[in-house]
Amino acid sequence: MGRIPVIYSIPRLYGIGPCLYRLAFNEKYVIVKAKECQKSIEAIQKALNQFMRHSELQRKPENLYYHFFSFISRHQQGTFEVKVLLESENAYELLKAEQLALNEARNDKNCLNNATDAYIPAYNETTETYGWIGKSAVLNFKKWLKQGAKSQ
Repeated sequence: MGRIPVIYSIPRLYGIGPCLYRLAFNEKYVIVKAKECQKSIEAIQKALNQFMRHSELQRKPENLYYHFFSFISRHQQGTFEVKVLLESENAYELLKAEQLALNEARNDKNCLNNATDAYIPAYNETTETYGWIGKSAVLNFKKWLKQGAKSQ
C-alpha cells in the first residue's frame, strides 16, 4: 500500500462554520456541505484513511465519496485544495446552493459527487433534525425542488 494522501496539507480552515465548499484533489473534486469546515475536512480525511486501508464501510459504491476516494487511491500523487463557495448560518440556503452547484457540475467529468441531489442526512426522531440541518430547512428545500422541477 502506498502513502495515504493527506488533506491536512491544505491551510487550516478553523472559524468557518456552516458552509458549502469544493474539495479538489488535482483536477477532480467533490462539493461538500458542512456544519464546520475544518471538522468536515478532518472527517473526510479519516474516511479516506479507512478507504485506503480497504475498510468495507468506505468501499461501498453508494458511499458519499466513493468515486473521489477511488480517484485518489489510483493517483495518490497530487495536491488538495479547498474553495469555500458559500458561508451561511441558513441551512436552507446551503441546501439550495449545493443543489445549484451539483446541477452546474452535472456534465463535468471532474466532479466526482456520487449523488445528483443535495445531501440530506438521515432524520433523527429524538432531535427532530436531519443531522445538523433543521426540519424546516429540509421541508423548504424539498418544496423549492418541486417548484423548480415544475418550471423546467
